[in-house]
Amino acid sequence: MSKELRILSFEARREKSANLLSENPGKIPVVMLKGKNSKLELEKHLYLVSNQLTLAEFLYSIRKSIRIDKSEGFYLFVSDRLPPLNLHMLQLYQRSSEDDGFLYITYTTQEDKGCDLNLVL
Repeated sequence: MSKELRILSFEARREKSANLLSENPGKIPVVMLKGKNSKLELEKHLYLVSNQLTLAEFLYSIRKSIRIDKSEGFYLFVSDRLPPLNLHMLQLYQRSSEDDGFLYITYTTQEDKGCDLNLVL
């Protein structure tokens, strides 16, 4: 969780999310949390995401903004589960947002195993 949100009480976080939702119709507040095994640290942890975006599009936009090797996978978890990438962010928010009004998504990286085609050819 971002340092700013970490120091806020539950009531303050709920008020902040309510303000973000009312000031930004059509967007939802998302907090990105670093997974235990992730080597990557995101610069931003709080995102206002269009509720019409799919999780796959959100994942793509995050992956574009970070420097990660092509051999590394970047994964998003909600409530310790990999949600379907075709879900719209609004659906994910409705199913999994916390009582404070934020949707918490944990990210992690993992080196993908595969063969190097240059070695095979």
